Amino acid sequence: MSTSYFVAADWLIEHGDDPEVQIIDARMAPPGQEHRDVPGEYRAGHLPGAVFFDIEALSDHTSPLPHMLPRPEAFSVAMRELGVSKDKHLVVYDEGNLFSAPRAWWMLKQFGVEKVSILAGGLAGWKRDELPLQQGDVTLPEGEFDATFDANVVKRLTDVLVASHEKTAQIVDARPAPRFNAEADEPRPGLRRGHIPGALNVPWGDLVFEGELKTTDELRAIFDRAGVDLHRPIIASCGSGVTACVVILALATLGVNDVTLYDGAWSEWGARDDLPYRVLAHLTEHPLLVGNITVRELAQATFVSTATIMRLCQKLGFSGFSEFIWHCKQLLSDTPHIAAQAQSLPELPALFNQFIANYQHTFQWITQEKRQQFADLLRQKESFFLYGAGFSYLFAEYLTKKLQVLGKTAFISGPGDSRNIFLSNAARYQVFIAVSRSGETEQVLDKARIAKNVGMTVVAFTRASANTLAGMADVHFALYDEAVHFAAEAAGVTSFESNLVLLMDLLLLEATG
Repeated sequence: MSTSYFVAADWLIEHGDDPEVQIIDARMAPPGQEHRDVPGEYRAGHLPGAVFFDIEALSDHTSPLPHMLPRPEAFSVAMRELGVSKDKHLVVYDEGNLFSAPRAWWMLKQFGVEKVSILAGGLAGWKRDELPLQQGDVTLPEGEFDATFDANVVKRLTDVLVASHEKTAQIVDARPAPRFNAEADEPRPGLRRGHIPGALNVPWGDLVFEGELKTTDELRAIFDRAGVDLHRPIIASCGSGVTACVVILALATLGVNDVTLYDGAWSEWGARDDLPYRVLAHLTEHPLLVGNITVRELAQATFVSTATIMRLCQKLGFSGFSEFIWHCKQLLSDTPHIAAQAQSLPELPALFNQFIANYQHTFQWITQEKRQQFADLLRQKESFFLYGAGFSYLFAEYLTKKLQVLGKTAFISGPGDSRNIFLSNAARYQVFIAVSRSGETEQVLDKARIAKNVGMTVVAFTRASANTLAGMADVHFALYDEAVHFAAEAAGVTSFESNLVLLMDLLLLEATG
């Protein structure tokens, strides 16, 4: 075991007064023990000087998945507030089972910390040696932390789908064997049993002994027995991205560096009820295959198991795969009946013309000059910071994704992010885009003031009424809104939202056309 990854308790005692060493408590309750008050356990007794690295709190709370990696900007702010500095030697520990310390180690490494070690034996070993503990919170001066991050170290669902089908990388699952083999339920409700097709199982607990990794010879033998080729790319996975980091740590001690993390892990894969429906999409997109494809070939083409396809057949009311395929063939056959249906036009809803008229009303205020200003910004600027509060966040996020597709650096923030995140990062962006229906939301106005002060160009999307944000904006897009112009209920469904999406798409099309 490489000493660069672990330090012993006596080493830590010797460096107890070293200002270049910081201690981080990264204990975490495993699934099924969410009732525990882990921050309270930290305050009841921790290593002297250790700050609490709350993995759950330090996650991306905009994601529905558990403790996903946060944005670099948010992580930087959190570390500075915690008093952690990027250039120091950080020593991480957990309860002593090596369950969560590797996740903290991995997070810190990926955000640019060069010197990170894990305390061998963790808190349990420290207590076993009857070493001193401290109670209460630890408050440190603000740290210096500016995160760097390579997005390629984290894999998404689509990346894993390709790896599963094309065998471009080995998928190594760190969950216990009964869960991997679909012999036991997942501790998180709503997840299916099983594993990603083609994955290899290396249970994280097999790699650990008394809070440390086993010897390198033992680790190498474990990976070899599981069929893992240490010379080929590896994607580590588990239940929620925590114990997969034990696998990554073990591989690092063996000198294996072409390793990435599927952060969504089984919490994402096992919850996706849309995966079976790729089967239907594949058949409708390739009608000539219907009647000429086996269940195994269809499973391989759609990245699902044959069992998933058989369950889909049963769910749709068919006795088996053959009856299902026959029915699909009838539906997809080129009969005059189906052709006639395809040529008929649907009757437009009564409100359709009203929505179109409302969109046209918007162009009382959206002049050619304003549209040209937006086009010039899009051509001349590369970095955009977007903000929306409440319902408007959804539309700010929509525009963020569109800008990212166009190759721009676009960052979305909302009320869930602290004011310090914006203060720390505003100067790095060139354009601030705010979406606020009323134009009077104080959180939005506060960010717009900061943006103006640091020299950002401010773009605002609001309804067409006198409002504070419109007066602050360099480029203001006013939209027709029945809640103002027809005295409709502001909380009701109006065409303001559709006007906003259509306008955003029009502006982008004009700017890139």
